[in-house]
Amino acid sequence: MAKSEFVSSFDIASGIFKKLSNEIRNLGGDDEHLRRIETDGELRRKLAELIVCVKKAGESLKGQLAFWVGFWAEHGFVVNSAEVVIPTPLDGFGPSRLIVIPGGLTIQKGWGIAKSLLPCYSYISGNLDEVIPTNDRTADKTYAVLVHDRQEADDEFRNLSANQLKNQGHNGITALETIVDEVGFYKRTGKHRDVDNVTLCAGSRYSDGFVPGSYWGGGRFYLDWFDPDRVDDYLRSREAVS
Repeated sequence: MAKSEFVSSFDIASGIFKKLSNEIRNLGGDDEHLRRIETDGELRRKLAELIVCVKKAGESLKGQLAFWVGFWAEHGFVVNSAEVVIPTPLDGFGPSRLIVIPGGLTIQKGWGIAKSLLPCYSYISGNLDEVIPTNDRTADKTYAVLVHDRQEADDEFRNLSANQLKNQGHNGITALETIVDEVGFYKRTGKHRDVDNVTLCAGSRYSDGFVPGSYWGGGRFYLDWFDPDRVDDYLRSREAVS
């Protein structure tokens, strides 16, 4: 005989409560911590938001992946969505923006695509693959990274130089990733990143050791360079989850 809807719901609730109790006790909590779910309305709201946001984040990343598959197909790159490994967002990372780099894409090719879609200007002449030879990630094969889904670069990393970030083990966006991110952000929102600040590409270095940076100003997307020890409020890295 099938269980009634009430009994099934009770079994589900009991299972959830038991697992939650175990997790709280594993963290050194006790019954008083568990009772807060009943007595603390703000805690219940945050818990509900967390559950809903995690689900929405998963759906959002899948939708972003579909965008990139279509975008890269338009520009001659085949991206198999089944082979793209989407990084797991860090705890508390918040809304994430996916950047997909297809295998074989170089900085110079990425810059060419950006120039076909946006007014662009680089303060560095020559082949960008040669003048920016050092990068934490390259497109030997298709890969993906996550950054905070923000228009401006990460406020958490203002007043920190590229060398300071490196010493802290910071995983920063690369020059290629910032070019692709700007293009994707524009295509999806009609807006531009970094109209007030600069994305410091802490994951890349020019051949002279200087650090690439990107921003939007005067109706153009700029690729600039900065001293690796330079510290400024407006000069901010974007954390990359890879």
